[in-house]
This record gives sequence, structure tokens and C-alpha cells, in this order.
Amino acid sequence: MNPQDPQKHRLEHQQESGQGLKGDVQARQESLEFRTPEELIRHDAQQTVVPATLRPRVGRAIKEESRPSKPWWKKILG
Repeated sequence: MNPQDPQKHRLEHQQESGQGLKGDVQARQESLEFRTPEELIRHDAQQTVVPATLRPRVGRAIKEESRPSKPWWKKILG
């Protein structure tokens, strides 16, 4: 095969382009460490956009979750 063959040159160029893309993706990914699961959740929450239709439901769920619940013995005994 002739080293000046256009098909061979195109294949080499495609392979180089593919390797370059993999390197770019790896360069963009950064390594993060979290000390606690809560830190991970906070980081994820900052990266996640909640759709407008779900915002009221999420807000209500957070309010309900933050209310102190009755101890189990008060629930049973009243």
C-alpha cells in the first residue's frame, strides 16, 4: 500500500481524532472526594435543576421532613 494512500491517511486521522476526544473528556472530569454522604448530596443538589412543575412538591416534602415527629411511644400511647 502506498503511504500516500488517501484512505490510509483518513483512517489515521480518524484514529487520532478519536484519541483526542477521549483525552478531552478525561481532562474535563475532575476527581472529587466527599467526607460525608451529606456533602455528596449537597454537591449533587447544586448540579441538578429541579423542573418547575416539581418545585412545589419538593418544597412540601422538605418542610414535612424537617418537622419533628412524635416519639414512637407517644404515637402508640397517645
